[in-house]
Parts: sequence; C-alpha cells; structure tokens
Amino acid sequence: MPATTNFLIPNATVFVEIGVFAAVLGVVARFVLPPLQAAMNHRQEEIRTAIETTQQARQLLETAEFEYETKLNDARRQASVIIESGRRVSAHIQAEARQQAKEEHDRIVTQARWYIDRAAAASRDQLQQGARGISTDVVTSAVRVDTPLGYEATPEIPLRPSSATVTGIPRIDRRQRVQGGN
Repeated sequence: MPATTNFLIPNATVFVEIGVFAAVLGVVARFVLPPLQAAMNHRQEEIRTAIETTQQARQLLETAEFEYETKLNDARRQASVIIESGRRVSAHIQAEARQQAKEEHDRIVTQARWYIDRAAAASRDQLQQGARGISTDVVTSAVRVDTPLGYEATPEIPLRPSSATVTGIPRIDRRQRVQGGN
C-alpha cells in the first residue's frame, strides 16, 4: 500500500504560502495603504470643510433673509407713510385749489355784477335822458302846430298821431273818416 500522507499534517508548502502572504501583506501595509489612507483623510477633511462652509453659508443666508425681510418691511412701512403723506398733501393742494377757484369765481362774479350794475345804470341814465329829450320834443311839438315828429296838435284834440306814421303805414283818423266819408 502506498504510503498515504495525512492531509491534515502541513508540509512545507503551507509555510511558504504563509510567508508569501505575510510578505504581500507587509508590502501592501507599507506602500499601498499609507497613500490610500492619506487620500481618504484628505477627502474626509475636504468633506468636513465643505460641510462647515455650507453651515456657515446657511447661517449667512438665514441672516441675510432676516435682514432682507426686515428691510423690506421697513421699506413697505416707509412707502405707506410716504404714500399717505402724498395723499394728505394732494388733498391739501386740492382743497387749496378749490378755495382759490371759489375765490376767483366769487371775484369774477362780483366784478361781473359790478359791470352789469354799471351798464344798467348807464342804460337807465341814457333811457332817462332819451325820455327827457322825447318828452321835451313832444311838449315842444304840442306847443307848435307844425311838428316834425309825426304828431298833429289841434286845439280840440291835444296830441294824436298823424296820417303818416314813422313806419310809413298811413293811418286814418276818425275826423278824416267822418269828414271825408271814407
């Protein structure tokens, strides 16, 4: 029978394999792992810095948003105050303009009434003078038999229109009708 070897008993190959594994592990631990760890640490530091920067940016953003809202609200309040002030000034200006227009209207109406009264007085004076002149002419023509105004003066009938009137339409007297038979 051939001599059988027990597979459970290690031979020299196992020791060589363990030695090669240890050598590869040592080379990897000595030359490959340190640069990988350095890259991982560097990347981890970049991530931490980015997170801190993000948190700072978030805080700055929140602060800026708060300031923005505060300033916007202040600006809105100031705008509403300015608008209200403008409305009051506008109302005041409108009231002044209305008052000035009313005063101007009253002044013009008073002046127009004065001119109308003056014109009426002048017309009255002219009418009175014309009436005096006409009455003087009538009285004068009543005294004279020969009248240029188109009236006849007779002893029995004091003043009456003649047969030729001012408009040119002939008038017929009662006396002429009775005497003339027309």
